[in-house]
Amino acid sequence: MEGGEDPDNRRDFPARAFAASGRNAQEQEMFEWTRAWIRLRREHSALRRGRLIDLVYDDNVYVFARVDDAEAIVIGINRGDKPAQVNIPFTSLTFLLGEVRGNSFRSTVTLPPNSAVAFKTS
Repeated sequence: MEGGEDPDNRRDFPARAFAASGRNAQEQEMFEWTRAWIRLRREHSALRRGRLIDLVYDDNVYVFARVDDAEAIVIGINRGDKPAQVNIPFTSLTFLLGEVRGNSFRSTVTLPPNSAVAFKTS
């Protein structure tokens, strides 16, 4: 989606793009990305009802956990233009598409620039 800094950060979604046939490649990529995050929320109760625990935050990075009786999910957001290395206080994190392991007390994770990632604690 196009846009810039506030107040230009929330442009309307183009009406033609509500149908897949009307989306360009960038709009389709954003559609799929949004769909994946909605699916993640639907599949994990902690993201819907869990308590919030702030883990790491600065001007560009925010990492938090949502925890309920069934699971703990960690979300990492890096809005910066450089990778950010963060220490997360869980010994083992399962990325949705792989595994990240740290030492016995913390996991060190590198968040790509301009990204959001999700992990489930093991």
